[in-house]
Amino acid sequence: MGKENFFNVIGVADMERVHSAVIAWMLSDECEAMNVNERSALLNDLFKRDGQGSFASIKAYVEWNDIDILVLTENLNGDNECWVIENKIKTSQHSNQLEKYKEIVDEKFKDCGKHFVFLTLIGETALAGNGEWVNTTYETLMKSLEKHLNVSPDNADSVILGEYYRSIRQLVGVSNEFISHPESYPTVFTDGSTKKEDKSERHYDNETSRFIGMNGLETIFQKMYFAQVLHDVLSSSNIKCESWHIGETRGNADFAIHLNGLAKNTFLFDMAFQNGTFKFAVCRNYWTDTSAKNIREVLAWSDDMRELQKLYPDYSRMNSARSRARISVSKKIEVNGGHWYQMPRDKFCSLVKAEFENAYNMMNDIVKIHEARIGSEDV
Repeated sequence: MGKENFFNVIGVADMERVHSAVIAWMLSDECEAMNVNERSALLNDLFKRDGQGSFASIKAYVEWNDIDILVLTENLNGDNECWVIENKIKTSQHSNQLEKYKEIVDEKFKDCGKHFVFLTLIGETALAGNGEWVNTTYETLMKSLEKHLNVSPDNADSVILGEYYRSIRQLVGVSNEFISHPESYPTVFTDGSTKKEDKSERHYDNETSRFIGMNGLETIFQKMYFAQVLHDVLSSSNIKCESWHIGETRGNADFAIHLNGLAKNTFLFDMAFQNGTFKFAVCRNYWTDTSAKNIREVLAWSDDMRELQKLYPDYSRMNSARSRARISVSKKIEVNGGHWYQMPRDKFCSLVKAEFENAYNMMNDIVKIHEARIGSEDV
């Protein structure tokens, strides 16, 4: 094993703030590793604006009004443009942060062109409307640096940027290796909530597992895996979903596929998965809902859920609404001689697809049960 890269020594892999600072610096006029034409090309690559010209000046700011990276450019004609980069390595977007950032920039920079990019390791999609946000990845950044950066030992800035390129190349390489063979890296699925000090003396089977563990990347890699699985499942199924999301609870990633509601009112249905367990749920809202009124209304489906369990006996456990307006039945995956995360990806995809299509039938059945019991007006 060769000399450890400086950025890896300081643990940059999961440090979004450091990544943001380095990216802002490399794009700005303060960085002498590349000339303005090369930095302009890098900026255009990141925002997927092929064939765009160079700028006369590029200024960049980190954590401006909570925006990760703000870039201001002026072209050769004196026209100004504003470029917003939301940078995510481990954490996911939350609430309406992207809409908020756009509102801030629209108000502050009324008379200049504006561009928005959502930069992630795993290719996450920006949850913002109207397509203003372009989705891009660290692999795109890595490949752009390959094209535009020439490291010279006499140029300190280029040496530093060369080291940063090596660190993200390793990060991208590890993520690609994992997603190609997820069943070979069980600690990704078992160590999401394990403290770093508890992992420091562990013997890892390979360097990839060690890198993931020492940089605390388990949960984000779980999310990356689930994103790939959901893409494969939903693109191949004849049943259409309303939407889907990937989240986490105490280091364990989870996902839910929101079914196209048969509900005439506001009852909603979804199929969720976490840590080897599938759930079929009835709820008032897909997100956290602690309204006492809505909890009572969801609890009114308890008898219907019990009847549903007679049709689907594998879903043997009832999860009743307590603090949220959500009631579900669940079943644990049974894998002979192993764990669910050791299944080959194609087999796991087939299982998720079967349960998704099963959940669609469960939705139809529970609506019929509910209507037969109390009438159709409540559904």
